[in-house]
Parts: sequence; C-alpha cells; structure tokens
Amino acid sequence: MNNTELKPFYFTYSMDGKQDYTGGHIIIWATNSSDARRLYKGIYGLYPNRLLNFAFEYDKEAWEKSGERNCGHGFNDKCHEEINRP
Repeated sequence: MNNTELKPFYFTYSMDGKQDYTGGHIIIWATNSSDARRLYKGIYGLYPNRLLNFAFEYDKEAWEKSGERNCGHGFNDKCHEEINRP
C-alpha cells in the first residue's frame, strides 16, 4: 500500500448532546490517525477542555470488528458527514 493512500477513520459521538453531533459517526479520509485528527481539529476545533470532541476513533479494521457500524440501536449507525480533503 502506498503511504499516501487515504484510508477511512471513523469518529463516533455519544448520545449526551455535548458533542458536535448526538450519536452517529463521521468518516475522515486520511493517510493515518494523526492526519485524521488534524483534519478533525481544523474543522471542529477543540472542546473547552482542549480535547477533540468525539467519543471514539476507529480505523477501518477496528470499525469492522467493533460492531459499531451495525448496532441497530441508533447510536453509531448514522453517518453525519464524510470528509475527504488534503
């Protein structure tokens, strides 16, 4: 695999209403986790405690193993946005 090839990273949200979305997830296409987090920070900024404001992050392999994508109870089965930028 070419090192510059983009891969999907999945960022999930809790149901408490204190994050950018309530439940669901977004997908950020990036070369690695650090780049995906940099893109996330550039779009959504930081939470007041200076942390990125999402519940969990998964690469494609972990996402497919996690069961999050097809949980069926509305938590993470909705994709709010897909981001693919340099």
